[in-house]
Amino acid sequence: MSNEEKNISQVLDRMFERYKLNSKLTEAKLIQQWSDIVGPLIAKHTDKLELKGKTLYIHVSNPVLKNELFYQREQIMQNCNLHLQEQAIEKIFVGH
Repeated sequence: MSNEEKNISQVLDRMFERYKLNSKLTEAKLIQQWSDIVGPLIAKHTDKLELKGKTLYIHVSNPVLKNELFYQREQIMQNCNLHLQEQAIEKIFVGH
């Protein structure tokens, strides 16, 4: 293999960076693991998850649950980063 050739991992990494796909991939992982991160009850009442940069937006249908999640933001952020095995989230906003 010459210096001009790159392995597939490097090519994929550059493609993800160039097309800003890392955030979408991380968002997909969060959605897939959401029930494990917050538990089935909260996951059931979560309407939508969005990751924009390092900010996670959690949309829930229940105002009481929204309030509870607001107070648990730090713990949720730690659990998300633990499950993702990276510091992907630095802020969380909870809304409906």
